[in-house]
Amino acid sequence: MSKTFVLFDCDGVLVDSEFLASEVMAHMLQSFGFPTTAHDIMTGYVGQKDVQIVASIAQLHGLPLPSDFMAQYSLRLDAELEKSLLPIQGIEEVLKKLKVPRAIVSNSNLARIHISLKSTRLDKYFEAENVFSPDTALFSKPDPRIYLYAITKLGLKKSDVIVVEDSPTGVKASVEAGLDVIGFMGASHATENQEEKLKANGASYIVQNSTELSVLLNKICV
Repeated sequence: MSKTFVLFDCDGVLVDSEFLASEVMAHMLQSFGFPTTAHDIMTGYVGQKDVQIVASIAQLHGLPLPSDFMAQYSLRLDAELEKSLLPIQGIEEVLKKLKVPRAIVSNSNLARIHISLKSTRLDKYFEAENVFSPDTALFSKPDPRIYLYAITKLGLKKSDVIVVEDSPTGVKASVEAGLDVIGFMGASHATENQEEKLKANGASYIVQNSTELSVLLNKICV
């Protein structure tokens, strides 16, 4: 069935932020004695909210963290995103060629999404009211209600929508919301078994990069 609306995840689909975020988090955790690397975070916790990742790592190692750790992390990450963030290779061409409306459904907070879009100059492709996060939906992936909230606000039928996600968590949320989803492998943090995990969580399609994504979207969207 043809699709008339695309819902994009942000981190790992539009912007190549996962490695930057993992590096910032790992460096901060290491300063408090945690033997955690950016690779550990990217492979073990992809798609999870930052606060969940930190809580899991703290529990795993049984080490204390200061009460303001997340606040300090957020400040450092936002500064790094403003300075160094890049769009996913080729994604701007995808957005330029896309023939149908689009929105963002992300687990990041709204302020960080807008920092990411502005830093990469992708903000011109999205209306501000078409950006959804746990700040607005009150739910986060893998809870499907974040997607159900977005399509309700947008006045869409489930059959009209195709989702683009890079994480098993996001794919799971999309599928449980009753939406078709494209598993995207084009981010720098894509791992060897990511495709298998995306398929296992119900991705209808798998694309390896932005070129394949553009071809597929222009084939199924009218």
